[in-house]
Amino acid sequence: MRAAVITTDPSEPIRVEEISEDVESLYKAVGSDFQIISIRGLNALMILAEDGKLRDFELNRRASNLAWWFESISSGDYIAGNILLTGGYTENGELADLSDASITAINELLEELPEGNGSAA
Repeated sequence: MRAAVITTDPSEPIRVEEISEDVESLYKAVGSDFQIISIRGLNALMILAEDGKLRDFELNRRASNLAWWFESISSGDYIAGNILLTGGYTENGELADLSDASITAINELLEELPEGNGSAA
C-alpha cells in the first residue's frame, strides 16, 4: 500500500513509501502495537503507536496538527511517535493507497499550520 510517513522530526520531509499491510510491517513502521484513526476530511487513515505516550515516544507535532484540524482527536490530545497515513479501506476491507489528492492536501495544510514544514513527494 502507498502511505505517507510522517516522523517526529519536523525537519525531515514527509515520505511516500510502499509498505506492506501485514501486522509486522505496520508494527515496525510505528515502533509499537498500533491503532488506526480516521482522518475524515482527507479520506485517509492514520496508523499510530497505540502506546506512544506511555512509552514516551516523542511528540509528532505535524501528525497532531492534522488530527486536530480534522477533529480526529480532542484538542487536549496529541500523537506520539512516527505515523503512517493511508487511504481509507477498500471494498475488501484492506488498507487503500493514499491518493495524490490527499498527499497534495496534506502538504498544503501542513505548510499553513504551525510547525508544518516538510512535504510528501
